[in-house]
Amino acid sequence: MAAPAVATPVALATPVALATPVALPHVTHLPGPITDYDLITSDGRWGHEYLLHQQPLDADGWRHVHTLGRSGNLVKPFVIVRHRVTGRGVALLMAYSGNWAVEVSTAGDQVNVLVRCSPANARTITTLGDLPVPGALVSEFTGDLDDATLPIRRYLRARLRRDMGPDWPPVQYNDWYYHSGNMTPDSLLRCARAAAEVGCELFMVDAGWYGSRPDWNFLGEWTVNTARFPDGFGVVADGARALGLKFGMWVEIESVHPEAPVIVAHPDWALPNMAPGGRLVLNLGLPAARAHVQATLDRLITEFRLDYIKMDFNTDCSLGSDKYTDGNDPLLGHCAGLAAIWRHLRETYPKLIVENCASGSLRQDAMTAGLTDTHWISDEVSNHLNLALNYGATLWFPAEVGSHWTIAPEDPAHADEFDLAARFRENFTGHFGLSGDIAGWRPETRALLTREIAWYKQFRGHLCRSDVYHLTPPPSYEQPAPPTALQYHDPATGRAVVLAFRGAGPDKLIIHPRALTPDRVYTVGGTAPQQTRTGRELAEQGLTVSWTRPGESAIIDLS
Repeated sequence: MAAPAVATPVALATPVALATPVALPHVTHLPGPITDYDLITSDGRWGHEYLLHQQPLDADGWRHVHTLGRSGNLVKPFVIVRHRVTGRGVALLMAYSGNWAVEVSTAGDQVNVLVRCSPANARTITTLGDLPVPGALVSEFTGDLDDATLPIRRYLRARLRRDMGPDWPPVQYNDWYYHSGNMTPDSLLRCARAAAEVGCELFMVDAGWYGSRPDWNFLGEWTVNTARFPDGFGVVADGARALGLKFGMWVEIESVHPEAPVIVAHPDWALPNMAPGGRLVLNLGLPAARAHVQATLDRLITEFRLDYIKMDFNTDCSLGSDKYTDGNDPLLGHCAGLAAIWRHLRETYPKLIVENCASGSLRQDAMTAGLTDTHWISDEVSNHLNLALNYGATLWFPAEVGSHWTIAPEDPAHADEFDLAARFRENFTGHFGLSGDIAGWRPETRALLTREIAWYKQFRGHLCRSDVYHLTPPPSYEQPAPPTALQYHDPATGRAVVLAFRGAGPDKLIIHPRALTPDRVYTVGGTAPQQTRTGRELAEQGLTVSWTRPGESAIIDLS
């Protein structure tokens, strides 16, 4: 028998305050020397989103000036600087969807952690409660990574999120990984019927439904493609609703093909400072361009009675902003216009769900988290990588904010790391969804999925109230499937649910739950053997999760 994997024991959690909202620039001072600190960043490369990178700081410190226009491309707009012995440090989450900069440096006997907008003299374009945009959320802490980011997650949920009701987040099916833009009414409704049968609540039509050309990249013509839908798009929307499903659709409303009629007629509407060739971006800082985009969204939402709209953005939109020393960076104006449009949607259509997407999550920060309802974690949906990406997303954002899908549960690859049930459960960590040829999956797969979705619907209310604790070390791109356990703890009731995955590990995993009441007697249930333990015993002695075969997962209920 292999030796059990062990998660590092931690003390029982103490009360957690909310992060502090600050204007930019902002400096946090930590006691030196800088060489005693680690820097933890989150990957922003496409397909690698949210994977954590930890490195020791040297005397030169660290500096990153973001120049790509989408806040989360290449490097995410959030960092942790942590003393590797005392655990003291600071975590910072940017509240701006454009360019930014972070610098960690030495000043005398101090370590300075500077966060600023790019350009540094950017004006405030909006506020989200008491959080200015551009701005940041700051968490000064002592402890581990959850101690670092939990105050930020709690702030986002308490101050920026709106109440989405008891059925949030909805189980969705999205057609993209089946059609990749080449859909027909019949093929869409085939997917919708299968999705309804297993318990999905929302049917999403992704890119390809619009325009006069067959290429989904021909953006800017937001009318139904009559070649694909000769009888109109209503047959799909109405057909989905007849199955009891809510209905949504995809747009990339900011981007435009250079030959699209709107930009040919209004070349001055293009955002300046773009990379040569390829797509253009409508400058939402211009009132006329913003009015056109807003009117287009109003028409689509009204015409198709949308319950959900996925707003994608696959275009880097700046070659750098620091040259705008006069404070008139066009990207800043664009972000102000985008924020105004999102506010308009929320005020005009309060039941509409707005998803933020950008080639995965290449534009996710506190601004987007406060103005949209969910975000797409990554276009990488391989069974062996889903959990690793979700791990990082739940470190920085409330779990219900992150959307990710299972698309190929029957793929035989990596079955020794994630079995059939685990391939669904690894996306139960947040906003669960499906894609792919759902109607073609085996009957036994769909039967298991139906049972799993029924459990998720019971769990999601708890998920939306819970702090997430990461009980095992973070995965990496090279080793994405270590033994992994995430704990969902509801501070109000004290109940905790642990999602545990064997991954590529041994047949036992010892976990040390956090935030439990020391003297409370917990009943351990779920898929674990039933027993009773005090909170102190569970935290200090740990709980052993045993596996009987490769690829297994476990749901452990502590109540």
